[in-house]
Parts: sequence; C-alpha cells; structure tokens
Amino acid sequence: MEIKFIVDVDIISVKEYLKDKPVSRKLVTYIKKHGEIIVNNKKVKNYYILRQNDELVLRYEEKINDEIIPNFTPVEILYEDECFLICNKPTNLPSHPSKKHFTDTLVNRIRGYFINTDQNCNVHLVTRLDAETSGLILCAKNGYYHYLINEDIENVKRMYLAKAKGIITPSKGFIDKPISRLPAPQILRIIDENGKPAKTLYRVVSYGDDYSIVTLRLFTGRTHQIRVHLQSIGHPIIGDKLYGNEDKLMYLHCHCLEFTHPLTNQRIKIVKLPHWYKEV
Repeated sequence: MEIKFIVDVDIISVKEYLKDKPVSRKLVTYIKKHGEIIVNNKKVKNYYILRQNDELVLRYEEKINDEIIPNFTPVEILYEDECFLICNKPTNLPSHPSKKHFTDTLVNRIRGYFINTDQNCNVHLVTRLDAETSGLILCAKNGYYHYLINEDIENVKRMYLAKAKGIITPSKGFIDKPISRLPAPQILRIIDENGKPAKTLYRVVSYGDDYSIVTLRLFTGRTHQIRVHLQSIGHPIIGDKLYGNEDKLMYLHCHCLEFTHPLTNQRIKIVKLPHWYKEV
C-alpha cells in the first residue's frame, strides 16, 4: 500500500506536514514501526525536513486480521474497485462477528471472497445493517480508505424500502423522535424525549391491501431507527419480530447507496431493489 503526496509547502518536517493530511495518527505510528517513509525515492525518518515539490510516499502493508474466520459462501458484489466494494446482504445474516455469530456473518463471507480472488485485504465495513435487514453495504479494503471515507461520512447516502402495516397517511412526512435503549440485557429501542436525536424522512410509494410500501432516508444513524419510527406512527414493518410481533422475513431493505469516492471524487450510486418489491 502506498500513499503519495506532492509537498505544497517549504521547510517542514514529515511529522508536521502529515498533521494536516488525511492520515490518522494511528496509521502514521504504524508506518513508522512497520513501514517506510520515502522522500524522492530515499528512505527517511519522520523528522526529515521536506521542501516544496518533494514527493512523499508512505509505504506499508496492513496486517491481515487472522481472527476473522473466512466463510466461502458466495457474496453478491454490485460494485468493486481497488479501494471499496458494495455488496447485497441477504436477510437474517449478521453484518459483523459477535460472540453468538463468529463464523457466518457478512464480514466472514467477504473475507472468504478476498481469499478466493487473491486479494490481501482486510474487511472494514463503512455501513452496517441489522441482521434482519437486507440490502446494500459499503466496505473499505483497508484502514486508510476506511479512514478517508469516514472523514466525510455524511456524504454516504442510503435509501431504504419497507413494507409497513396499514395505510400510512399522510403519504410523506418527517419523523423527528429521539430514541433510547432499554436497560441491558434488552436490545429494544424506544421513543424517549431524553434519548438521542433521530430523524427519518419517508414517502409512500404505493398502497396495497392494508399495507404501504414506503421509501425512507435516515438523517441520523440510531440502532433500529426505521423500525422504531415506523412503529411509533402505528405502522410497524411487516415481519419485524421485535417491533411488529410477527414471525416472518422482515420487509426492510437498503436499496440505494451513494458515496463520493475519496480518491477520484467521482459520485458512485448503486441501486438494488428487493425481490419482494417486484410483487407490488
């Protein structure tokens, strides 16, 4: 891995120069110990004095996290370049390993995909979804790209489709209700005026027999936010075991993901509709 800069100031140490660049202090420390700092093709220390127009290269290899057990179940990849990939997570699959799920999560499957495609990459999820929620997830291939996109995380836009109980009226609106978590070991979230701010924009796409297909955009990222907000207006998501008391697949899907690529400045937009949307 190489990170290159053309120095735009004169007479400054490498250490001071990097303080104003999109490189975390943690990564700089790692490179000092395990990588190389190169100036004009010469290896130097971080106290080396840079001159204007010098070429500064940070070279390192990210240590692969061998605690992630690869799972070779196929992953549906919808976008991929040298820095990122976007995949379509199926429903009832956890995003990240935990004590209960440590061999078959999306992270395990992406790690297996990297091995199958001879990519020496770690899995850094930029976005996540509840296990019950299906849809698009953005993944960075190393810590540096993850850091870059997290610096501008508000530029990552996600849209969701949900099938909710009942006829939602009005057909569009803005839900601004704070959310808090019940005391452990509960995982339920509730509307609470003393909770954290939570804001959701919604618009009904179509109506069916006692259900509404609605598209939603989050302006905050609280756990279970869409599920709690739709329940709070009397229209829980069909199939939501926690907030709807039903034992079916949950009809909530992240169908659109957009982000500005931090290296190319290109706007990337991927759309993947859920299989049940075609039934409308």
